[in-house]
Amino acid sequence: MKKETDEIWPSWKVCNLFSISRASLSKWRGRGCPSEKRGYNIFKVFDWYRCNVISDPGVETNLAQEKLLRERAKRELDELKVARERGSLILKNEAIKWVSLLVAEAKQGFMNLPRRFGPVLAVVNDEKEIEELLRKEIWAILKELSEIGKKGGVKKT
Repeated sequence: MKKETDEIWPSWKVCNLFSISRASLSKWRGRGCPSEKRGYNIFKVFDWYRCNVISDPGVETNLAQEKLLRERAKRELDELKVARERGSLILKNEAIKWVSLLVAEAKQGFMNLPRRFGPVLAVVNDEKEIEELLRKEIWAILKELSEIGKKGGVKKT
């Protein structure tokens, strides 16, 4: 089971938290900032930050800012824990599968439109009527896609 101190954050989130650029984060890594395979253990980064950035004589110490950053990180972590407990987090790979399914269904629906609807349009001569018929058929495809979305194909954690 993961402990609170094992929380791994992606680089963009670490950059956002410390208000630094990705280039600065890369420099931090070069100076020894701990990183994991898939991101950064935020608690290890805070410890490193406290020892290496704040204690660096070339960097102005700002204890209030450090406390603010740590509190912000704790709040975000608490929000994630609550969301996980509520079951409102979506697994990334499940979301990707669901979106892929939705895109495949959309593609299939629109690619089948000429074959399925061509004979109907062949007998219609009025442009406005053709436009209206196509619009209705496109809306039917979109409604079908929204029904897939309502069913949800995504497991929540």
